[in-house]
Amino acid sequence: MNQRTIGIVGIIVCITPALVLSVLTAGCGSSATTLVTVPVSGIVMLDGAPLPAAVVTFHDPEGKINPCSGVTDSQGKFKLGFGSYDGAMPGKYKVTIEHLTKPDGSPLESQPGMDAMQLKLQGLAVQSLPAIYSDLSQTQLVAVVEKGSPKPTNFDLTKKGA
Repeated sequence: MNQRTIGIVGIIVCITPALVLSVLTAGCGSSATTLVTVPVSGIVMLDGAPLPAAVVTFHDPEGKINPCSGVTDSQGKFKLGFGSYDGAMPGKYKVTIEHLTKPDGSPLESQPGMDAMQLKLQGLAVQSLPAIYSDLSQTQLVAVVEKGSPKPTNFDLTKKGA
């Protein structure tokens, strides 16, 4: 190799790691670019009674904002979050609420090493709510998350989905 070739290779070897590092960190947040979220909580009722163990998910219709979700407790109360963030980013969302049970309608018990999708695929769990609540393509539930004072986001569902 001549001196010019060695010089060019040296420049490439020095610049390449810096470029790779800048590309890899460009999408990562820093203290100057933290996400602004709003606390979101509420209650899910089914035919007038609290619905425990339901998964509430807020989906951005345009897919630009991360979905956020929470699970209801025994009183039907939920709090949303995504990743390490509590709440949701301001915006309008399509909402799905899913509630799995055993095929006979009894409460679902967790199975070690199996998630909800695996239980559904094996016929050990079924969706107990109508598709207008549980299916993203059919849901009629919407929510708007606004900056400022958070207000509860409650959902009153019926088994018939009406």
